[in-house]
Amino acid sequence: RTTIVRLVSSAGTGYFFTKIRPRQLPKLSFVKFDPKGIINIFFKKNLFKKF
Repeated sequence: RTTIVRLVSSAGTGYFFTKIRPRQLPKLSFVKFDPKGIINIFFKKNLFKKF
């Protein structure tokens, strides 16, 4: 059982990427490169909305 999550840039640039993670694990957060901000940014979990 997995969930698709969207990791959104905390810098507010609008940059995001998606990950698939098991439902039982804690919330995801990463420090990744943000090409719009040209620096490494903290990304926080945001649920991916189903259409």
